[in-house]
Amino acid sequence: MCVFFSGCSKCFKEFPRASFGEKPDFSGFDRDSWEPRSNSDHRAAADKVRQAKTPSDAQRFASLSGARYSVLFQLPYYDAIRFALIDPMHNLLLGTAKHVLKTWIEKGILSESDLQKLQKRVNLVKPPSEIGRIPKKISDGFKGFTADQWKNWVCIYSLFALKGVIPNEHYGMWTAFVHACQLLCRKVITKEECQEADQKLMRFCTMFEALCGKEKCTPNMHLHGHLQDCILDYGPVFSFWCFSFERYNGIMGDYHTNNVNIGKYMYSILVKYIANCGTLKLYCLALLPTTANNLQTLYNVCTFIH
Repeated sequence: MCVFFSGCSKCFKEFPRASFGEKPDFSGFDRDSWEPRSNSDHRAAADKVRQAKTPSDAQRFASLSGARYSVLFQLPYYDAIRFALIDPMHNLLLGTAKHVLKTWIEKGILSESDLQKLQKRVNLVKPPSEIGRIPKKISDGFKGFTADQWKNWVCIYSLFALKGVIPNEHYGMWTAFVHACQLLCRKVITKEECQEADQKLMRFCTMFEALCGKEKCTPNMHLHGHLQDCILDYGPVFSFWCFSFERYNGIMGDYHTNNVNIGKYMYSILVKYIANCGTLKLYCLALLPTTANNLQTLYNVCTFIH
């Protein structure tokens, strides 16, 4: 028995799996066969989920369409498809780059002695201060790399370090990925460069499927086929990738908390805020009846989180 599900927020491509609980097959990079989603159809499907008579019907409708209702649909300008961004940092660096190295190690393409050789080659480089040196973690299987270290490894160090270490066909595959990342990780990018990067990513995905097998393909590789649309809509990756969030996560993680669980503390504050929204709504409605519709929308946004 073969089970299909549509798990992409950008298109209706179906990913088959042998049975429930099995890993889906994320291979197949012929974009001509990917039927794109549209905002109007997605809104209609989400509204059908909202109006379902029973929770089981709502779940069934959501499974068939891949759409769920959100209070954001009350915003007339909200586009459920184009506003669903793909983060290049997680997609390219923490996703595919990390996965490829892991796959090479699992398949024996990179041995422990090869990792030591990569480390020695990288240690010989004296990079400019703004780039930073790759830490001595390559020999440990790239454990604990940050997103910025993955970016430096992919765009700067990897091509010369891997030369002659991995088979030529894998090196060619990796070269296509690196060249795509080098184009995309620019503060200024032209439409032509964006298109070139997209073509290289698709070539990489096709080669990876052929060399490593369908079972090793990941959702991130499918999303590479939609990354170009996000860049054309929102500009260079510097304008929307998650490096700044990760940096602030690191800053917050360095704060001394006296062993207090900050997550639980912040959660309790959020719960109290949401609980007070009911009182705030009634008070504001009494004072400002002319803005009741606006307050109602604000209240729905607050309580939607709860």
